[in-house]
Amino acid sequence: MKKYIVCLLLFCSLFSLCSLVVYADIDSGKNSYTSKEVEMKTSTRKLFSDYLTWQRIFVVETLAGAQDVSKAQVRLQQSQDAISGIFTTYYGEPTGPRMTNLFNQYNMLMVDYMNTAKIHGDKTMIINKIYDKIDEISGLLSMANINWSSNDISTMLKKYSDSFINEIDLQANSIGSIDAKLFDTTFDQCMQMADTFSSGIVKQHFSKFW
Repeated sequence: MKKYIVCLLLFCSLFSLCSLVVYADIDSGKNSYTSKEVEMKTSTRKLFSDYLTWQRIFVVETLAGAQDVSKAQVRLQQSQDAISGIFTTYYGEPTGPRMTNLFNQYNMLMVDYMNTAKIHGDKTMIINKIYDKIDEISGLLSMANINWSSNDISTMLKKYSDSFINEIDLQANSIGSIDAKLFDTTFDQCMQMADTFSSGIVKQHFSKFW
């Protein structure tokens, strides 16, 4: 148990450092921003950073058999809801609720993957289901915003999922293992998602960000 606590503290330290990085760079492709653009981008990055943080904590606690794993699960759900809220705010009915539903289904599939990894079972079918769900999400978002190509969004989400799946496998094989390169890759892909969505919203609803 002591080893588990130490590992979890190390994870949390990494998460805190990642959260600080969120504000380091907005978008190298632009020279200037309105204050509302900056607020949109930084707040979206923070939401996605929190989501990744609680994904990781939930994985570690679940695989370690922690008694208070339900607390991490509740906090993870709150992060999922906060991200879904972005789409509800700007796209309303029916896109917002549909996105919330698909995102929840996606996260449940990731939980299924984790539980299968814990017993070292065959994960091929679950990965296929995750990819199919990503394609559904990508199709919905591409219809909501012309700046989001279905293929580009699908590729981006699958890269993030693949990277996080590798993190799950790492923890399933050895709780508390650290792979800095893998963690950095997952975090960078998470921030790419945040920037893609915030930039797309700003471009489509530019009048709201003057």
